[in-house]
Amino acid sequence: MGKKEHWETVYQTKDHTKVGWYQPSCDTSLELIELIGLSKDASVIDIGAGASTLIDGLLERGFENITLLDLSNEALAIVKKRLGDQAAIVNYLVADITTVSLPQRYDLWHDRAAFHFLLDEKEQQSYIQTMCNSLNPQGYAIIGTFAVDGPDSCSALSIQQYNRNRMEEVMDGRIAIIDVIESIHITPSGGEQKFSFFILKLI
Repeated sequence: MGKKEHWETVYQTKDHTKVGWYQPSCDTSLELIELIGLSKDASVIDIGAGASTLIDGLLERGFENITLLDLSNEALAIVKKRLGDQAAIVNYLVADITTVSLPQRYDLWHDRAAFHFLLDEKEQQSYIQTMCNSLNPQGYAIIGTFAVDGPDSCSALSIQQYNRNRMEEVMDGRIAIIDVIESIHITPSGGEQKFSFFILKLI
């Protein structure tokens, strides 16, 4: 089964509020976005958005120039239904971030769900090149991954764990790591998952 088929099946067959990565509120991401201090008209893209509630939090805070990118049509359909009338404010892209050509540049690149699934070096480098090419000058990125002492798989797929050293190695000097924040995610079933969130900035 390919990547797209995998995620379409997940969102078609599972209750998205019960999967391990679900967050009723994306508090860590929202706090880091506030820390960066973006203006409300900043262009934001959420990579691997799935059915995440990050968009709800951004809209509540007055952001309106937002793009959600995911492999799964079904996941984005869940978001549109949840947002109701506000769904029309948002841009939606069904695409693979390792192969897509993005239509504009962004002030913030956010990803809590995609990068740590990339195990192949070619895909990792394609992702990073697209990120660097798609950020505005002085743009920021927030990438959340499983920490080195966190899970080694998600949704029955292997992942790559990261700490500062591993992230610096894969970024290879193309984007600066401003800060690393460790976070614990409590899953819907009550388990704990250790995450590392990286704040990055174009050099």
